Amino acid sequence: MKYKPSLKNILLHGASLVLILIILFPIYLVFSMSLKSPSSIINQEWIFTPTLMNYQAIFAAINAQRYFFNSLIISVTTMIIALALAILAGYSLARFKFKGSENLSSWMLTLLIFPPIVPCIAFWVLFKNVGLIDTHIGVALTHLTFILPFSIWLLRIFFMAIPQEYEESARIDGCSDLEVLRRVTLPLAIPGIISTFLLGFLFSWSDLTFALVVAPHYAQTLPVLSITYLGIRGALYWGNIAALTAISFVPLMILSLVFKLDERIAKGFLVK
Repeated sequence: MKYKPSLKNILLHGASLVLILIILFPIYLVFSMSLKSPSSIINQEWIFTPTLMNYQAIFAAINAQRYFFNSLIISVTTMIIALALAILAGYSLARFKFKGSENLSSWMLTLLIFPPIVPCIAFWVLFKNVGLIDTHIGVALTHLTFILPFSIWLLRIFFMAIPQEYEESARIDGCSDLEVLRRVTLPLAIPGIISTFLLGFLFSWSDLTFALVVAPHYAQTLPVLSITYLGIRGALYWGNIAALTAISFVPLMILSLVFKLDERIAKGFLVK
């Protein structure tokens, strides 16, 4: 029997296709502009000969690789600290019920409502007194203000998805709570931990406000370089700016595609 798509399915797939094109079009513009010569950009040419001159310019003129490694170091450092704390806190909230535990989990998410600029002045004063201004660890600590609460909330969801029967069997064998966590729960929660690491890494990598305030020079990241590049060059080099933008979000796209982050997070959100 030949399948005949209904009008509803046709409209649904058509709307999905339009939405995908809307999302992908800005990405295409950035990548295409980064591969254009200045004359092709000025003339707004849709058909052009690709060139790497913009990438060569930013690596040769402004040492873009330093900013890339700054972003990498800060993001990895942030997530190592965040996971070390979030695993313990998330497991405690998932397994140990106490007065206000449910409200505490929800309250953590409210911390994400506050604009990042609100604690920046306090961080600047504090870090200046303790010598953490313009350091990798200083920027990483500021990122924990919004990544740590989210990591705790997300890991709590993943821990709740693990059947407690496995842990109860381990306790019968004489394991303490920490041994149960280390030997039983953590191995089962590896997919959730990886997802939390990747999602937090994306947030840290993309941060602009904290890095702009507490890292004025040495520890600047790629997002900061992208918006200050105009001031460095003193003119509108759109091809170079597009190349910087492409370098900034290429790692994010690779991580999302390779690890299928959207599927992992969706599964965690559907846990009741």
